[in-house]
Amino acid sequence: MTKIDIERLQQLISLNLSVNEGFENYDVVVQRLLHAIEIITDCEATSFLVRNEGKDELVFRYASGLHYHSLIGLEVPSGEGIAHRVIKEKRGHIVNDAQESEYYKGIDRKLNYRTKNIMAMPLFDFDGTVFGVVEACNKKRKDKFSNEDLEIFQIFCRHAERILRHAHLFLTQKKELEALAKMVKNIIFPKVVYSSVEIASRLQLLEKLAESENCVTLYGEPGVGKTILAKQIHTNNFSQISFKHPFIVCNCLEVSNNDDIEYQNKLFWGAFKRNSRKNSDKFGYFQRAHNGTLLFREIGQLSLSLQKLLLDFLKSRKPQITDSPYPSPILKIRILCTTSEDLEELVKRGLFLEELYDILYRLPIYVSPLRNRSEDIPTLAKHFFEHYIMEYNKKITTIDHQVYISLKKYNWPGNVSELKNIIENAVIMCKSDTIHTKDLSFYKETDTDSLDDQNFPSLKSAVDAFKKRYIYKKLMKNNWNHTVTASNLNIQRSYLSKLVRVFKLKFSSFQSSTEKNEDE
Repeated sequence: MTKIDIERLQQLISLNLSVNEGFENYDVVVQRLLHAIEIITDCEATSFLVRNEGKDELVFRYASGLHYHSLIGLEVPSGEGIAHRVIKEKRGHIVNDAQESEYYKGIDRKLNYRTKNIMAMPLFDFDGTVFGVVEACNKKRKDKFSNEDLEIFQIFCRHAERILRHAHLFLTQKKELEALAKMVKNIIFPKVVYSSVEIASRLQLLEKLAESENCVTLYGEPGVGKTILAKQIHTNNFSQISFKHPFIVCNCLEVSNNDDIEYQNKLFWGAFKRNSRKNSDKFGYFQRAHNGTLLFREIGQLSLSLQKLLLDFLKSRKPQITDSPYPSPILKIRILCTTSEDLEELVKRGLFLEELYDILYRLPIYVSPLRNRSEDIPTLAKHFFEHYIMEYNKKITTIDHQVYISLKKYNWPGNVSELKNIIENAVIMCKSDTIHTKDLSFYKETDTDSLDDQNFPSLKSAVDAFKKRYIYKKLMKNNWNHTVTASNLNIQRSYLSKLVRVFKLKFSSFQSSTEKNEDE
């Protein structure tokens, strides 16, 4: 081992410390290392070469010195030059007579440059393979590189390779986390899938509405995609989606089935609590939606007393908390609503506050049923197909063309939600590499005449068959919402749930008209 000058050793330690300050940016780390090598070896230029992807050539990825811009991207052919030699021998090497040795002169010719001497050192990965080569070119104050230069160069490179390995690992993990965050964001805030001109125009409108703080109400049949479009307003409104900008959903159908006082607490309770972190799981909808968006799904189902609370909040931007020892805070919330009911008719019937209606319907957006935008059906079907073959790990490659024809002919009482469930069911049931029409579980309309054609053993079995189909049809029309369906059928919700269990009804999985009920 060569005796290293104490001054150079101190210089080496100092440069190591400066280079090791951080490795958040891989490119910056490499450039910092090359600059340090210039100082420690007293050379004119440095470079960092890596294997060209899929080839045996080496390519200059980073460089410093006079010609570094022109050098980046140039290739050294396989087996040529000092860089390939140090990879093969896995040790550093000096060439002090570059013009008279095995040094590859093609780069000099391209740059119109003269390399007098050069020193190269391999950089090793965690498993001992060479992931790159560092070169120092043209000694400044001496004619040749010495063994001491090579030894101190090697010491520095051994330290540098560790920095580069960790910087690369950091960069890789950062990209993986960003990809994961993007995937999670796409799950929580899925992109709108469409082909129709109507949805395209709606998205353009939603982009403009993002600049406004006014309430927006999306209306249309159940299952048409109102919630996804509401999420689109949220993503347009906040350029960076995070926990700082929450998207909170209040299901008014659920709220309407519970005591108003209890859900008044659920909506507003906790907003005046001092120990917010401890009680965060008990926050109401408004408190959790601060700095974000609060979506009221099926706003027409909200009781009059809660409508009054919402109206008061929209006027003051403060939750009206009773018996609070603290003043109500001002909350920054974007209010969005969806409804499948005619709110104007509810106002006439005294079931919806006219003043609240005037505020919510300043910016109404109609979303038409899927049957009226048939060009979206194949696009949506393909999207759901690709999603579910991955989710269920199915080796299905295609959808038969006849399936798309059948899908476009169907009336879609459950709209996009029903299409999603039918494609999911088809993926599950498919036994080949292609989905065919036999894999589709459409509900087929059956009137009393067709029931007469069937051979039922008793009146009870015929009545049960009619009940089963009729209830299924109503459930599909209401997007499988038991509360709305029970109201349409004029029966208790608990009784409807019992009938669903008895008849073993499932969303979009109705069997043929000859299916026997459990009593048979």
